[in-house]
Amino acid sequence: MTLIDIEKYLKTMIKSAIEDLKLKDKDGNPSDISVLTGLLPPKNYYKTINEYPFVLLRTHKSSTDRISKVLNKKFIVYLGICAEKENVSQNQNSFDISNYEEGHKDLNNLFERIELKLLENPYFESGHIEKIDFEAFLEQPYPYFLGQISIELSGSLLIKEGFSEY
Repeated sequence: MTLIDIEKYLKTMIKSAIEDLKLKDKDGNPSDISVLTGLLPPKNYYKTINEYPFVLLRTHKSSTDRISKVLNKKFIVYLGICAEKENVSQNQNSFDISNYEEGHKDLNNLFERIELKLLENPYFESGHIEKIDFEAFLEQPYPYFLGQISIELSGSLLIKEGFSEY
């Protein structure tokens, strides 16, 4: 299974975990969560998708043991949500602790939905999920809440003819 195959598998699992979840966008309106792969797109790309909330899946690390033919891969999933309207939070008098608490809960909910979906079916074509870690960043740039999930996978080396299509 190639990195691209695993990325597609993880993206499908993540999308199905959060398909019915709506979180606030930068205008404070309930919004679908954008699920992206790779790097963050350029700013002008956000005209076609919501900048917040988002889930960004990236390949982080890959190693292969030639002798045992075991593959180890690590993916990082970045989570980003907005607790309230972006412009309102610039005024210090508008800070509402309930929005802050809801943002914290939304970030945890997003993580747990993804975690439970991945643990529901931890096996794929030639391997399995070894470990899932979640970290909420200590410094949160309010009104945004950011976190990351590390997903470590192991599997056997399969030689395929050619590569997967993008």
